[in-house]
Amino acid sequence: CGVGAASLLDWPPGSSPTAVVVTNPTRTPLPPATAIATAKPTTKPTNKPTATSNPLIPPSCTQVGQTWTSPVDGMNLVCVPAGDFLMGSTDGDGDAADDEKPQHRVSLDGYWMDQTEVSNAMFAAFVSATGYRTTAEKEGTGYAYTGSEWAWVEGANWQHPLGPGSDLNGKEDHPVVQVSWDDAAAYCAWAGRELPSEAEWEKAARGSSGQIYPWGNTFDCRLGNFDDETVVDSYVVQGGENCDGYPVTSPVGIFPSGASPYGVLDMAGNVWEWTADWYDEN
Repeated sequence: CGVGAASLLDWPPGSSPTAVVVTNPTRTPLPPATAIATAKPTTKPTNKPTATSNPLIPPSCTQVGQTWTSPVDGMNLVCVPAGDFLMGSTDGDGDAADDEKPQHRVSLDGYWMDQTEVSNAMFAAFVSATGYRTTAEKEGTGYAYTGSEWAWVEGANWQHPLGPGSDLNGKEDHPVVQVSWDDAAAYCAWAGRELPSEAEWEKAARGSSGQIYPWGNTFDCRLGNFDDETVVDSYVVQGGENCDGYPVTSPVGIFPSGASPYGVLDMAGNVWEWTADWYDEN
């Protein structure tokens, strides 16, 4: 589930959400059939029973290009087939941190992955259906960019990303922000999916051959929402300010040319995303 792979948000230039839900569904088994003991029928049944399928469970993921749409939240999912991929970075990648190395081969079963980040509208539907309150709403504060620094802001939450004076007007198709790991996991459970492992997220993002970006090894700021960093970190991305056309977050899936080899969008740029794994530097 892609949470951070749906709600409205209004971030200032260069800001990034503290958490986004990533939905990376995997197939869950149907409950075991129950055996029913009956007396031998005296008449032959006239109607042959037909097998029924669970609409919440996608078909088997076997090949690139398969898609499935969730009946719960309308999310489009793409198939990431079983096989090996190269995880992590090599010493040849000058931007890679030490905890991204060494590059190593990982084998995964096939799985389904949300094609986009979860939008504000999707997250709003989840809240409406369940009455769920996020961590930020319960604690009364969220981590946001104030225009000069990142800080804890009273009243910041998914509906008010920068605090009480901000809202989601016109951001229904932008990715939801200000959601904790628990919020992300709760959304995925409601949708009948789950957060991806780090390995599942990375394979879906870069493909099997170890390329640095979803589209290849050369950075291109026109293939994702990147140039907000120009404001936040006084760092001008290659291509220059306003290269991507959005001062802050962009609608989900708006950069189709930046898709990964499996057709997953926004796996570089836009907002941060959660995975299921714990992090340990060792």
